[in-house]
Amino acid sequence: MSSDPTPRHNRLALLLVITVVLAAAVAVTYAPSSPWSWGPDAISEDFASPDWKKRWVNVGDGSFTLRDNRLVSTGNRASVLMLKERLPAGCAIQFTGTMLADSPPGDLSVIWTENSPEEAGSKELWKWPGRSWIIQTGAYDNSFASITAQPGGMMAIAPLHLEPGTPHDIRVEITTDTIVLYVDGSEICRHREMTPFTSGYLAIFGYYAGKAFDNLRVQHSRMPDTVPAMAIGNSFFRHELYDLAANEYHRLRMIHDETHPVSIEARYREGLSHFRAGRDEDAFRLWQRITGEPWRSWASYEYIAHAIASNDHASARKDFPRVYQAGNVDVRNALVRSWVAAVNSLTDANQLNDELDGYLQLRRDLFADTTYANEAAAKALRRAGRFEQILDEFDHDPWALQQGLLALGQHETNLERIPFTQARARALLGMGRFEEIWKDYRQVEWAMRESISYSGRFDQIPNPGNPGPGYTELALFGASGIPIDDNNHLAIAGLFKGDFASVASQPLNYYTASAYIATGRGDEILADTSGRFAREQRLVHWHRALDAAIAGDRDALAAELALLPSETFDHHWHRAWFPEVIFRAWLPLLDGDREAAAAAFDDAAKRYHNDFSLRAWHLIGAARGTLSSEEVLNQPAALQAEGILHLGRALRAEIDGADPAPHYQAYLALPAPQRITNRLVIDTFCDRFAAWRSSNNAP
Repeated sequence: MSSDPTPRHNRLALLLVITVVLAAAVAVTYAPSSPWSWGPDAISEDFASPDWKKRWVNVGDGSFTLRDNRLVSTGNRASVLMLKERLPAGCAIQFTGTMLADSPPGDLSVIWTENSPEEAGSKELWKWPGRSWIIQTGAYDNSFASITAQPGGMMAIAPLHLEPGTPHDIRVEITTDTIVLYVDGSEICRHREMTPFTSGYLAIFGYYAGKAFDNLRVQHSRMPDTVPAMAIGNSFFRHELYDLAANEYHRLRMIHDETHPVSIEARYREGLSHFRAGRDEDAFRLWQRITGEPWRSWASYEYIAHAIASNDHASARKDFPRVYQAGNVDVRNALVRSWVAAVNSLTDANQLNDELDGYLQLRRDLFADTTYANEAAAKALRRAGRFEQILDEFDHDPWALQQGLLALGQHETNLERIPFTQARARALLGMGRFEEIWKDYRQVEWAMRESISYSGRFDQIPNPGNPGPGYTELALFGASGIPIDDNNHLAIAGLFKGDFASVASQPLNYYTASAYIATGRGDEILADTSGRFAREQRLVHWHRALDAAIAGDRDALAAELALLPSETFDHHWHRAWFPEVIFRAWLPLLDGDREAAAAAFDDAAKRYHNDFSLRAWHLIGAARGTLSSEEVLNQPAALQAEGILHLGRALRAEIDGADPAPHYQAYLALPAPQRITNRLVIDTFCDRFAAWRSSNNAP
C-alpha cells in the first residue's frame, strides 16, 4: 500500500489537470466542439483462434460457444461477454451480428459500463452496481432498437426489425458525451449525456440462444486537433470533483463576454456543478441569467427534474409544456425521461391520484407517440385498474397495449396483436396451451416452469438431471433429483408444508406474504406504503371478506367487497383467481339464493372461459354439471385437476341444496401441490373456505 498521504481525489485532480493541460498545448484556441475520427483497429476478433478467451470474459449466467467460427450465445436469457481491458471514452465497436434462423428473435447488442468484470460478476445485467448503457438491436423479441441507461431508463428508441438469418453490420460509437448506434451503415439511435462518460468496459450481449457475433473490431478515437473549451471542467465533473469543476467553469465564464456561447454554456455547467454538490441556491442563481439556447432550456429542465425529485409535482407540470416546446431534441428527450421517472414513482408508490392524471395528460398533449412513455402510462393505468382505457389509448402501440390485454385476460387478442415472445408465451399459459410452450417457447424459462408445475409433466424439464437453478422449485411438485437450495425456495417449501409461522418470521416479500396473512399479520401488509404489495393488499381484503362471511357480519362483508370491484381485478394476478372468480360467484348462496348463484357461475364461465390455465373454467364446469368428471380430470392443469373436481362437486352440491361436506373434505385431504395454488405461493383462502363450508356450523 502506498504511503503517500495525499488524498486520492487530490492526486486524481492533479493528474487530470496535467493530462488535460498537456493535451491543450496542441491547440491554438478553444473550440466549442471537436469532430471525431477513428484510428486503426485496436482489437480485431474473428474468434477462429482460442486466443480470444484471453481478452474476453463471460459475466452473468449466460454463455457462448463457437459455431462455424462465430461466437454464438447459448443462454436461455442474457449472455454477456465483456472485454477485460478498460477503455477510455472515445471508442467504437463494430461486428457482424446474425439472429440464427433456428433461434428465437432477440438482442444483438452492446454494453458500455463503468463496472469491471469483477464488479459485474454473476449478477444480472440490471443489477450491476455502476452506470451502464445498453445499446440494443433486436430488443424485446426484435421489436426495436434503443439506448437504455442503467440506472435511468430508456434514453432513445427507434423502430427496427432485423431479418433473422441475415448478417447485419452493427456499429456503436462512444465519444465523450454521445452514443450513436449504426446498423448496416445507417444511424438508428443517438443519445447525448450531460454528464460526460468516464472510461469503461465494452461487452456484447445476446438474448436467447442463437445470437451470432463475428468480425468484431474495436477502435479508438484519434486525438482531436482542438480541445473543447469545457474539457478541463468536464474532466473534473465526471470524476465528481464538483468544486474544481465549478471553479474551472467560472474561469471560462469570466474570460468571455457574457453573451459568448462558451460563457453561456459555462454558466450552465457551473450551476450544474453547484447543484450536484448540493448547493441548489447557487445553481438557481446562476441559471436565472442564462439567455441562450439550448442552455436556457437545460437550466429549466433542471428546475423541473429538481421539482419531481422533491415531489413538487404541481410545479414540475406547470413549467413542463413551455420547456418542452422551447427545447431541442436532447432537452425534450431528457424531459420525457423525467416524466417517465415521475410516473413510475407515483405508480410504484400506489399514488394513483390527480397528480398522476396530470402527468398522463401531459403525454397526450406533447409526446403521445413516444413508446417508452406509453409503456409507463399503460403500467400506471393498469395499476389504477383502468384496463379498458389502455385498450382505447394504445391500440396503435403493442408495447403498451399488451398491459391492458394481459390485465383483462384477453389472451387470444394478445396472440393476434402482440409480436413479443414473452407476451405470447404468457397468453399460451393463460389459455392452458402448454404443448405449444414446450414446442415453440422452451427458451422462456418461467413459462416452462409454470406449465410444467401445473401439468405435472416433469418429462418436459430441459436437461434432466441438470436443468439449472431456475427449475429448482419443481422439486416441490414432485420432480426428482432437484435440490432446494435458496432462501426463497426454502420459504416456498415451508408454505407447502403448512409451516406458516416459520415462513412469516422472514421479511415480507412476494413469497412470504401468504404466511403473513395466514398468521393474522395482514395489517402489516396493509400498512406498507411503498406500493410493492398492492396486489397482496387486495388479497388481504379478500381474506377479511371471508372472515366477515364466516362471522355472518354482512356490513363488514359489504365494506370489504366495496374495495374489490371486479372491473379492477388484474387477471395476471393468479394468486387471487379463486376469491375473485369463484367466491364472488358463490356469494348469493349466503342468502340461500341458489338461482342467483347458478347464474353468477354461468356468467363467470363465459367471462373467464379462456384464462387461468383453464382452471376456473373447469371448476365451474364441474360445479354446473356442464363438464364430465373425465373432462375435468383431463384438463391441462392436470396436477390440480383432482382438487378442482372435488371443489366443483362441492359447489354443485351447494347449488343443488345437497351436503357439500364430503367433497370439501376430499379436497382438503389432498397434498398441497394438488390443491388450488398459484404454483409456488400457497394462499390459504381456498383451504379456509373449504374448511368452513365442510363444517357443521356453515350456514
